[in-house]
Amino acid sequence: MINIYQDSQVFTNVVFESTKKLIKNKVWPINPLEYKAWMKNFVTKEEQFLCACLLDSLLFRTDEQVIASYHSIFNQHIPTLQLKYKKDISVKRNILTLLQKNQTLVKLVTVNSADSAGKSSHVLANLLRKKLGILQSNIIAPADLDYYYDEGTSLFIFIDDFLGSGDQFQKQLDHYLNPKWERGLILYCPLIAHERGIEDVFKNYPNVIIQPVELIAKDYCFFTKYFSDEGNTADLCKAFYKEFLNGKGFVDDLYGYKGLGVSVAFEHSCPDNTLLAFRGDNKPEYSKLF
Repeated sequence: MINIYQDSQVFTNVVFESTKKLIKNKVWPINPLEYKAWMKNFVTKEEQFLCACLLDSLLFRTDEQVIASYHSIFNQHIPTLQLKYKKDISVKRNILTLLQKNQTLVKLVTVNSADSAGKSSHVLANLLRKKLGILQSNIIAPADLDYYYDEGTSLFIFIDDFLGSGDQFQKQLDHYLNPKWERGLILYCPLIAHERGIEDVFKNYPNVIIQPVELIAKDYCFFTKYFSDEGNTADLCKAFYKEFLNGKGFVDDLYGYKGLGVSVAFEHSCPDNTLLAFRGDNKPEYSKLF
């Protein structure tokens, strides 16, 4: 059991009120009814304090923020990367302008997967197509890499919402990337990336350039950030969190895939690395937020 102090209750009230305003004003486009149902999962003062910590830690990005981020990637980050890595990829014009036309120089690549997390890349691709006017013909699957390389494509941009462990992305490269390629540039541009995942991808694929919009530090831990005083240690909080979810019928995947334990969500999806308290399947005893 975690300890609740006077400051803890003040913190809880402030976070709840702030979150309520964010949702009411549509800064966070979360369904108010789903939010209220999720809040009812947390009954005791200890559980409500845990809930407040979860909300305060949440890194939530709307579709509008996603579009703005990729607009910046296409127009600012990628052109400078060409100079930084001294790669002549025959792309001298605005990347977004090229993606809005029939051409073979640049292609976006989705990160496919059989699970629900992998589907987010396709949702993201549809979002970019609709909001930025990117042609469907410029969005390809990993299985088409060799074909377009032979057709003259010199820049492949993998799009994804979140790079966590890096496993999903590396499986695509293991299966489809031709090690004999001698030209061109492969970029992986997730919206948010965890340093652990970046390091693992770079270790196995040093020629792939990773350009995230936002970065989560390797040593980040939800439980350490919010529970590191003498009364509430990280281990104590982790045990309380586990007990709380066990009581709601959850046993596995409590801390997210590979135990990253991050608090990340997008308007269009929620990564499987995110803490299960946010995204656990609806049960009679529990309602999910994402």
